[in-house]
Amino acid sequence: MQKPNILDLKAVEKEVQSLLKDSSFVSHSFEHVKRVASGASYFTALDNGDEIDKSIAYVAGLIHDLGRPKSEYKDHSKSSEESAREFLKRFDCNGKAEEVVNLVANHRQMTDCRTRDRSVYIADKVLEQMGAYLAFRGAVYATEMEEFADRDEEGLMDAQCDVTTKRMETYPVEGFPKKIRTLTKYQRDLALNFVDHLRKGDDWAVSLATFCYERIKAGTAGSVDNLVRSYNPISMNDMEYKKEAMWYLTASPEEFCRDFIES
Repeated sequence: MQKPNILDLKAVEKEVQSLLKDSSFVSHSFEHVKRVASGASYFTALDNGDEIDKSIAYVAGLIHDLGRPKSEYKDHSKSSEESAREFLKRFDCNGKAEEVVNLVANHRQMTDCRTRDRSVYIADKVLEQMGAYLAFRGAVYATEMEEFADRDEEGLMDAQCDVTTKRMETYPVEGFPKKIRTLTKYQRDLALNFVDHLRKGDDWAVSLATFCYERIKAGTAGSVDNLVRSYNPISMNDMEYKKEAMWYLTASPEEFCRDFIES
């Protein structure tokens, strides 16, 4: 049987969705990898990538977390790279397999190379691990990690704050391409502002976080996207976080990033 072409993005999406359909890893669902894929394609275009470059970035985004364990401390660079290589055997890659694998391999580290060569890294970090959306996804992530499995709500708040703060220290604004630094700072500030209020025990931040913790523990979350949509704010502060997160979920990467991109 002839293998599908790796540039047949619908075929790749279908295969990835099939692999992830029974996954209980809510913070790393198909919705997550598809948004990373769309973001990677967008950031590749920003760096003058052509249609093939954009498609390669999209494929890499779709498969960048196939080897991801439910652990905060286990580095999955190698397992993700190996999983990507194995996945690509299902397709006719037209000599593009190494380009895809390199993008997957680079999504865990800040490298000094062209924007298009770290497009998956940028999409994963700036769009999915920063911003108002991270208030929700970070709560889900903390609840899912094996290291925090036995923690109560107060312990999960500490974990969420610690993980987010560590991420922001690891991803300094100046480490990203100049044209997206305004975007990065905006997203980073939103993430840090939320954990600051969560550490202080502000009611609205605690309400948002515990809403996510409780539904992940009960197995009723469905997805991070569902949590964002179903959350009922108790103040203007969490209403603004929900509104911003909803904008991120419903806009295209181009629409979401447009006002922050530097020439």
